[in-house]
This record gives sequence, C-alpha cells and structure tokens, in this order.
Amino acid sequence: MKTTMKKKYLLFAAAALTLAACSNDENLNDGPVELRLSSGIEVQTRATHNLDTQLKDGEQVHVWVDDATTSTALYNNNLLTKGNGGALSGGTPMFFPPSGRVDIYALHGDVTLADNAYPTSALTHTVDQNQSKGNATVGKGYQGSDLVYAKAEDIQRTTTPATTATLTFHHLLSKVEVVLIQGTGDGNFLQNITSLQVLSTQPTANFTLDKAYAANAIVVTASGTAAPISLDTDVSASSAEADQVLNEAIIVPQTINSGTPFIRVQTSESTFTYNLVNNTTFESGKKYKYIVTVRETGLEVDSNINDWTEGVGDDDGYAEED
Repeated sequence: MKTTMKKKYLLFAAAALTLAACSNDENLNDGPVELRLSSGIEVQTRATHNLDTQLKDGEQVHVWVDDATTSTALYNNNLLTKGNGGALSGGTPMFFPPSGRVDIYALHGDVTLADNAYPTSALTHTVDQNQSKGNATVGKGYQGSDLVYAKAEDIQRTTTPATTATLTFHHLLSKVEVVLIQGTGDGNFLQNITSLQVLSTQPTANFTLDKAYAANAIVVTASGTAAPISLDTDVSASSAEADQVLNEAIIVPQTINSGTPFIRVQTSESTFTYNLVNNTTFESGKKYKYIVTVRETGLEVDSNINDWTEGVGDDDGYAEED
C-alpha cells in the first residue's frame, strides 16, 4: 500500500513540473515584446552625398503604428531619429499589442502636422534652394529636401524581447544628376566655375497620405514660384561611368515645357544656359542624368536613363553662351 501511494505521488509531481514548464513558455511568448525599427531605401541613391541606401544620420522620421487585427492606433507620430546602421531610435519605446501584429507607416520630410494622428488632409513639403554639400545639415540641403514614405503591413512579433522591423522607404520626389565635363581643346573654363543650378522648377510638393495606398501610389503635385536650385560644382574627368562625379538635386515631380531654361553653368567669365529640348515630365521615384560638356562656344548636353527607378532624361541638346 505504501509503495502504491509513493508511485502516485511521483506521478503527480511530474505532472506539476510539466505544467509549470508550459506556463513559463507561455509567459515568454505573451510577455511584452518591444518593436524596434530600422530604415532602408528601396533603390540606390545619392552617390555624391554618401546616402546610397539610407537616410542621413540625424534626420527625423514620423512613425504611426496600428494594431493589424483591429486597426486601433497604438502609437501616433512617434518621432524617431535615424542613427548608425539604419536604426531608428529615440521617441517613445513601442511594444506589440496582444495580437502580436502591427501595421507601420513612416514619413520623412519637411511637413507640418495638424496633430499627432495619422494625417489624412493635404500636406506640403518644400525642397531647399541650396542643395550643395556645404549646406548639408540636418533638415536642410539635399538630405532635408528628400521626401520619403514607408508602409509595412502585418509585422509579426517574435518570442525574443524585441523584434526589429525594417522600413523600406520610397522616394516621392524626383532626382536630377548633372555631370560636368570640360571640353577638350577649349582651355579649362571649368577651373573658374562659380555655380551650377537647376532652373525653372516649382519647389513645393503637395500630397495626401492614405493608409490604403502603397508607398509608390502617393500622388505628388508641384506648386510655388519657380526658383533656382544650387548644386555642387564637381567636375568629372570624362563621361565614362567610372569617372562621373554627380552633382545632385532633389526636385518636385512636374512637367517642364520644351525651350524652358533648365541648367545654368556660371564661371568667372561666362554664363551658359541649357534649355530643355522636349517637354519633360519628372516623375516620383525617378532620376534623370544630364551630361554637360562645357566648351568655348557653349554647352553640349547628353542624357541617359539610370535608376532610382528608371527615368527618361531629355534628348541630346546644345546651349550657347548667354
């Protein structure tokens, strides 16, 4: 009899240990799991500004997080800062809801928000008129002119203390690249270059966000008084791809008519202006490269297609000295 009771006791003890182990596992899975964010850009960009695949360190990102199962807003306008390696940090620490699933929306740009809720009314963003490296500070210049948006749906938590979700941003604006080359046999005019500008573009982007839209479906229109944008003035050794140094500008998507002044090169002695040969529509997420050869009699301009995503530049053209 005593032997039988001892065996039953041992069986009960084993069962208790098994239940305790299961309970611990459940607590691990159901405990608070922190949501951490990392940023990336969907295509290579910004060779000159060394921002090929990331936002610039120090730039701020507005983040909204919803429960993916109920659409309940969990975090509104959590302002995070881009750090080393793409990490977005600062702001309010974020945690997954009991469902373990979230939708994330994020925006980087020069915007004014009416309140902290996800914005559904029209927004504006204005590009900087000085986008040279010398004006590259947080929120200004080239890096502050870019407008990017990310949407990440149904991000699921892991059983670790934190889950990192990567936000892939999409460019809402357009990019212009100007390659400057000194013409042979005409002396070295470009050693005395004083400015390089993109002309005739309206500087303000108008857009409306919508949680139902993919990032690349956000429509952007241009407004404002057209004003010159100053670029860097780096000169390339030749037109060969390996020799090209890009002078870059972010512009608002818009259509510019043929005959409109578009690129201006100024030296200490002369001013050269290139007018667009064709009507040109600059589209969101696309970049347009212009290879400008400076000769004694004017500019020779060639263009080709390169990826942000693919964009079509102007036809070959020629501009005389002003």
